[in-house]
Amino acid sequence: MTTALVREKIRRVLDNARWVLRFTWQQNPRLLVLFALLSLAGSVFPALLGLLGREITNSIVAQVKAGTQQTDAILFWIALSLATVVFWESLALILKLVQRALNNGLHLKIEATWLEHISRLDVARFEESDFQDMLDRARQASGQLNGFKNRVLGIAVNLCKIAGLVAILVTIDPWVVAVVLPTLIPFLIFRWRRAKQRFEKMAKRTTKNRWSRYYSSLLTNRSSLPEVRTLGLEPELRARYLELIAEFIEEDRRLTNRNYLGTFVFTLAMSLIFYLLFFRISGQVVEGRLTIGDVALFAGGTKHLSDLLSAMAGRLSSLAEQAWHVAHFRAVLETSPRVGNAGFRNPAGGPGRLEVEGLEFSYPGSGEPVLAGVSLAAEPGEIIALVGRNGAGKTTLVKLLARLYEPSAGAIRLDGVDLQELSADALRASVAVHFDRPNRYEASAAENISLGDLQNAPSREDVAEAAARAGADQLIERLSEGYDTSLGRRFGNHDLSAGQWRKIGLARFLVKQRARLLILDEPTSSLDVRSELALLGRFREWFQDQTIILVSHRPSTVALADRIVVLEGGKVIETGTHAELLALRGAYNELFQLEAGG
Repeated sequence: MTTALVREKIRRVLDNARWVLRFTWQQNPRLLVLFALLSLAGSVFPALLGLLGREITNSIVAQVKAGTQQTDAILFWIALSLATVVFWESLALILKLVQRALNNGLHLKIEATWLEHISRLDVARFEESDFQDMLDRARQASGQLNGFKNRVLGIAVNLCKIAGLVAILVTIDPWVVAVVLPTLIPFLIFRWRRAKQRFEKMAKRTTKNRWSRYYSSLLTNRSSLPEVRTLGLEPELRARYLELIAEFIEEDRRLTNRNYLGTFVFTLAMSLIFYLLFFRISGQVVEGRLTIGDVALFAGGTKHLSDLLSAMAGRLSSLAEQAWHVAHFRAVLETSPRVGNAGFRNPAGGPGRLEVEGLEFSYPGSGEPVLAGVSLAAEPGEIIALVGRNGAGKTTLVKLLARLYEPSAGAIRLDGVDLQELSADALRASVAVHFDRPNRYEASAAENISLGDLQNAPSREDVAEAAARAGADQLIERLSEGYDTSLGRRFGNHDLSAGQWRKIGLARFLVKQRARLLILDEPTSSLDVRSELALLGRFREWFQDQTIILVSHRPSTVALADRIVVLEGGKVIETGTHAELLALRGAYNELFQLEAGG
């Protein structure tokens, strides 16, 4: 390892240490200063107790030599030592309370900062495997920031303790520094390298860790269990999971054994050095150049110094390892969203006219365009249906309209305002989206629906109206506690069928009554044809002034739209009414005949 490389690694550790301390300072500067002052104050006690122990020993020896029974001096030094210990322990108790408060506050700030930043990142980021690995490493690191901060401060305190002990021991025998440092430096390098190897191993293991959790979830998740059991996949999944765990254990065993061996060698070397020095000092006592108290001080001081040096080596290596983890946490916080959140406009509600002009989009890392020059327009009150084969770009266009992705080129305007200029609140208020697979929230039936418009806090009457429109009112009223029934099996005791959950999801969409642009991806896939036609007919009645974008494979759904836009290969290839497109006998006619025939 070159000198330049060592300097670079040390620079990174120090940079991450500064970042964590600055992060902690922003959370509670007064508490951090108090913690530092108490820690530094406590660092003088080991040396002070050593000096007091020497005085006690010398007082006892003096009385023995004098042949008297005067114990005043002995009692004084013992009482002073006791008072020092009581004060030290009291200070240590206060320090623990301050550290706990500092840790709790920092933990809360870490979680808040992490979740706030993650919520600003665009959906496309979470669809990248590399970013998932980065997230996984950052999640592990987030739990270590407190430990990193404590180690940084702990090392500073340890250095003060070591400096105090060395200063005292040097007055007894200057050879302490000359023989201890040459032994300590190789051990620090050894622990540093072991820490680096441990970190690199964990970093390389990130993807395999995700695989192990995936296999475990397949074996324990209730949604996956029925198919796993039916196909008899348990032995294969168990074998894959256990193979990864066995690999992890073997890697850890090899690394841990090398670490234990190095620590054993260092401990033996330090013990040999200190006992040789102890023998040297004993000779000086016999010669009358040192006192018995000096021997006692040296014996206790060297033992304490050995413990501090070993702990320092461990803390430094752990600090280096955690610094690399902190770098991963910082990397996520420094990741910028591709979808900008700096919208500044918050216009009043308009009629909801939609314009899509020259829209292009490619997924990150893919050279193939998903959308290539898509243009369309929709007037308020119109229902526009998007149709096309799988992979034609329909769902991607929906996500762009909801501004979950940022287009590579082109523009999307709502009432003449580019979506990129809208503030996040204005965008959420203006656009309502019903996804093909609505989420199943572990909450009451009423909460599941009201989540669709948290900005306006729907009343129970609004929730009931949305449920009635979605056809979910009767199934909710049959639940044990009606709208207050907790849905889901993770925390509640009542689950719904897939079709019933879809109705709840549709009600959640319908409760957002103030939206100007309504986007529905397969909203009626769980309904029979009669219910579907009735629902779409009511859509026209409920949303006379809003623009509706509808994605569906059902011919009966598509035929009711005012205009149909056919996508193929990311481009608009046909536009018109149902009758007009059938008369063209082109792509739409083929799709319609296939779907209708099916």
